Amino acid sequence: NYRLFALWVGPNSNWFLDVWEPKDNDIWGRFSTQSIASGGNLNDANVGGAGLDYNPATANLFNVNTGTDSLSVIDGISLGTVGSVVLGDDPFAITIDESRNQVYLGLRASGNLIKLADTY
Repeated sequence: NYRLFALWVGPNSNWFLDVWEPKDNDIWGRFSTQSIASGGNLNDANVGGAGLDYNPATANLFNVNTGTDSLSVIDGISLGTVGSVVLGDDPFAITIDESRNQVYLGLRASGNLIKLADTY
């Protein structure tokens, strides 16, 4: 969708999603910045941060929020939140099989793999 999604954290461990897109002069510019659920406190050695992936088949953006043990589902076009899933302890990695609309993520604490259907 010609957008670049980037996660970042502020000095008070507040987490944000930046959306960048190309401009007429071919220089990318920031389209928006929005708050997202916590990826955790950066001063905590056990913080896994966040995981971000985009499904071009559905235009959904998935963000793993380690600090809140959840998964946020964001519409990649309107940038509105379309869903949230409570996960187990310490989620971290994420990947998407767009041909099957399946989302896979890991839980570091238990070593389990979670598979979700992208039906949002």
